[in-house]
Amino acid sequence: MLVESALKKAFKIKNDKRKVCILGSTGSIGTSTLKVIDLHPDKFEVYALVAGGNSDLLNKQVQKYKPKYAALAEKHSSHDNTATNFIFGQQAINELVTDPEIDLVITAISGNAGLSSTLSAVKAGKFIALANKESLVCAGKLIADLVKKTNAIIVPVDSEHSALFQVMQAENFKDIKKLILTASGGPFLNYTSEQLANVTLEQALKHPRWNMGAKISLDS
Repeated sequence: MLVESALKKAFKIKNDKRKVCILGSTGSIGTSTLKVIDLHPDKFEVYALVAGGNSDLLNKQVQKYKPKYAALAEKHSSHDNTATNFIFGQQAINELVTDPEIDLVITAISGNAGLSSTLSAVKAGKFIALANKESLVCAGKLIADLVKKTNAIIVPVDSEHSALFQVMQAENFKDIKKLILTASGGPFLNYTSEQLANVTLEQALKHPRWNMGAKISLDS
């Protein structure tokens, strides 16, 4: 199966801890990733944490996990004095993900902001757990071409994409006839075309199922 062979390739020494770099550690996917790591301390080690601007939460994560590196997209002075190396700026983050010590890169930076670091991880041939869908939307062909050259491995970890990916690992792949993605319906379920023509911003932001933030709610 693809996932099994990919894991064997990425982690050649079975009993070693996987050193993990989390891009977007203070967001929803990032914090969920840390919870998973908490459940498997014998398998994973937090090697690097990268955040956008939430320095307060990043500091707390640094205190708990004591990674070798922590990074913020912009220079920030209010970080604690720890043994962790703090770095700043996109170029520094791009260089960080290429660190040969890193076994697994979680790409969970929201929006187009995650593209640059994702590309850097691909160029470095990393094992990438991809939650940043926008990278593939913006540069899918570029990333696919780079994967062929560098032998990087990309596995989707975000909700529906991961579910579809796991279903497609079936031994009898040819037996799969159809894959169906359902949706919650959002705030405009059962609206007519005429009603949709007059919806407001406030209505669009009132999603009945999820609190995804303004941008993702509107994009969805």
